[in-house]
Amino acid sequence: MLDKIIKDVEQALAPKSAEQGTPKADRLLATNSDTSTKPQQPKKKKKEKKPKQPTPPAADLVRSQFLQCDLRVGRVTEVSYHPQSELLYVLKVRYSDEELRTICAGLRNYIPEEELKDRMVVTICNLKPRPLRGILSEGMVLAGSVKSDDGVKEEVVILAAPAAAEDGSIVIAEGIDEERTVKDGKFVSGKTWDKIVPRLSVKDGTACYDSKPLRTAAGVITCQLPDGAEIH
Repeated sequence: MLDKIIKDVEQALAPKSAEQGTPKADRLLATNSDTSTKPQQPKKKKKEKKPKQPTPPAADLVRSQFLQCDLRVGRVTEVSYHPQSELLYVLKVRYSDEELRTICAGLRNYIPEEELKDRMVVTICNLKPRPLRGILSEGMVLAGSVKSDDGVKEEVVILAAPAAAEDGSIVIAEGIDEERTVKDGKFVSGKTWDKIVPRLSVKDGTACYDSKPLRTAAGVITCQLPDGAEIH
């Protein structure tokens, strides 16, 4: 029994083999050092960011709406007083032998009846028709005006078409390259027209949209009022 104990003690004290004597921590360190010597994978190149393209200018919505307006020259063939309003005339305006429209115009306090009969006027033809005191108005006659300091109209002058203009002549803004986008049966609302009106004015005796002269194939549309006079 004693001999067995002594033998066990001797074996315990005997030097361990190189593999057995290596502490666990040292073995782990050796393993880690082995992996660190492995060739590293090449890093992926970052994609180059493309330069930002300049943002295109926003479309001019009001200008697009103006191009939807059917502005034409018509001839006043009849003038009468509106039976329900002291401010309105009831006009018959001819654009061709086949097209005659009724337009109610609030010009009675400013333009004598005899100055309207047989006169060529500039109108917007595709303004949404609406009844004015019981009579359906199918357009609007355009005129310039000057107001006093308190906002009261002092003078009103109808836009004048060139003498050579024919019934139904189309009116455009000189210098606008885009084509008109008038569509049959599509109307311009009163709210849309209200956005366009601030861009209409008189300059050098000429009716203008955004400082560009309004004209027909026969010449420009005139208005004998001072620069900056409103058109509506």
